[in-house]
Amino acid sequence: MKSAVSLFSLALCASSLLTQDLSAQKGVAPSLAIHVGTTAVTLDVSGPPAPFVGAVILSLSPNLTHYLVDLPPLLSDFAVLGVGIGDKSYTASIPKVSVPPGLFIYAQGVVLGDTILASDVGSFVLDAKGSGQR
Repeated sequence: MKSAVSLFSLALCASSLLTQDLSAQKGVAPSLAIHVGTTAVTLDVSGPPAPFVGAVILSLSPNLTHYLVDLPPLLSDFAVLGVGIGDKSYTASIPKVSVPPGLFIYAQGVVLGDTILASDVGSFVLDAKGSGQR
């Protein structure tokens, strides 16, 4: 049930934040880039060239679920890291101190508009020294 509530919050944010018609941008597949820095892990969602609503979701499992018809498969049991408006890209970050070392974190970028599009699943893990691996 927690995933359904998170999915609802994504849809609600899309409808309330979206101010432009993205119908001309259908089919633009988003991509996700994960950068492990010295103090934070940064996740960049690349989307259409016009402003769009972007989101980053995280999960401890790489499993994907089809929640509704016409939605792309999304990470199962996900938590929303961030939602906002991006222009060509949307960036969310998480401090490294909040990620336990040795735990694989799976991430997915989502672009919200007339349709909801999702990137491929990426992952990162911090070793005991705090550096990242993918």
